[in-house]
Amino acid sequence: MLMLLASCGQVATPPPILSATITAADIVLSSVTGAIPGASASATVVAPPNTRCTIAYTMPDGREGQLPSLSPKTTDMHGKATWTWYIATNTPRGTGMVAVTCGGVTRSERILIGVGE
Repeated sequence: MLMLLASCGQVATPPPILSATITAADIVLSSVTGAIPGASASATVVAPPNTRCTIAYTMPDGREGQLPSLSPKTTDMHGKATWTWYIATNTPRGTGMVAVTCGGVTRSERILIGVGE
């Protein structure tokens, strides 16, 4: 494990991995949990540690979710990043889509909003 030492003796975090050296096998969308309108949904990705990842949430009616909680994240030392966001009470019920991109590789999965609740 490569550790960078800052001049004050503390361990510095290396910059996020941005290169295309990541393959499809390196990225797993390990959890996508839908919700009823008025509750929270979530998604978790597993990728190499310190990899920058973005998320896109498409609602059942095709609109893109534009929420601050869906901002880019960098995977932790275990390679995980999790997003949690609120499903507005006026969101239509049905099947939406979650797409997570890490290091240029995208994984997508359906998300159920208010279905089977």
